Amino acid sequence: MKLQCTKKLLDQLKIKPETETIENESFCWHANVVTIDRRKMLVLVDDRTQYRIVFYGMTAKEWKNLDAVIRQGIKSVLQAEGVRASVIEKYLAEMGELTFAKTADRSAVAKLNRAVMDAEWLFDHYQEDGLVQTEMSKQLSRTYVKVDKKDYVNPKEELQKFLVEMTGEIVLETTVAIMKIQLDFEEMSIWRRVQVPLFMTFAEFHEVIQTAFDWQEAHLHNFYLYGDLARRDKNLSDHPGWHPDGMFATRCLVDHEEALEFEDHDVIQELEHGKRLGDMITDKMLYLYDLGDYWAHMIEVEKIVTTTELPFVRCLAGQGAAPPEDVGGEDGFEEFLAVLADPTNEDHEWVKKWSQGRFFPEFDLERIDTNLKRRFRH
Repeated sequence: MKLQCTKKLLDQLKIKPETETIENESFCWHANVVTIDRRKMLVLVDDRTQYRIVFYGMTAKEWKNLDAVIRQGIKSVLQAEGVRASVIEKYLAEMGELTFAKTADRSAVAKLNRAVMDAEWLFDHYQEDGLVQTEMSKQLSRTYVKVDKKDYVNPKEELQKFLVEMTGEIVLETTVAIMKIQLDFEEMSIWRRVQVPLFMTFAEFHEVIQTAFDWQEAHLHNFYLYGDLARRDKNLSDHPGWHPDGMFATRCLVDHEEALEFEDHDVIQELEHGKRLGDMITDKMLYLYDLGDYWAHMIEVEKIVTTTELPFVRCLAGQGAAPPEDVGGEDGFEEFLAVLADPTNEDHEWVKKWSQGRFFPEFDLERIDTNLKRRFRH
């Protein structure tokens, strides 16, 4: 692997480049380093595919072992993209020894500078618990990049094409969970059955649920997890982490660090950012959306399988129209439906107009599945 470094990066590494120019190399990357909050961020851009990989919090130890750090970064990000283990191993084997060169291509440097700017812009979403910023890398690599005066490419798609050319194999393969997600209602049955890959983060899983139930991401949310150590203490039955099956959550994943300021001594609280389903999934979970209307979604993992069939994210079945935002909980939703069904009600026309674009009166599997495919392209 040839790493074409900016002068700033070469100074950081305290090395002289081994080669001057690189042409038509399959494993050639451009790289730069910037300082954010007194910590070093390393940004890599693949010359061939324009795929971006970001590392944050580089220390003297990481700089000294840069070859191993980059290899681990590539492996982690490819795993997060659902690339087969055999394909990843072939890629790493073909990379060869890490060597260094000066930047020599103005166009490539311009793309690198743009990648660094975008990484700085996304910095608020960095993962605190890891050197390899997998989610930031994935997000940066889903932005189209201009490669000449007319053409744009999608780095993620270009990477997949290259891996197919290199290995001749099916590139994507992953373990997926098939889950039933049901709103905790007494009188109505509203549920969705979805398929999601285990490399997905809880933040992305939140987006799946939002899409499947036509929510608009207007409120905070929490995930409550129930493992083998889930308590059966009925004294906690009024707590949001209490499950209707009679158990209390072992963990709570929150979506915003401000939520951690309100300590909950009954359950371990953590930020959901960077947490993967495959690392923390439990057979039963609870997704709580909108702490005012209090939409509790009961999640049950029905099956876990390995698949190469795309798309990995799918809606498989469902029942019932989901409530619109800010309708006032289950009681408010029942009243909303009654007014909407009664043309003689004095509020009927106002409620009908208010609900346009935010309420879909019938469950439409094709529409929801299509929306998921658009949002989670592989």
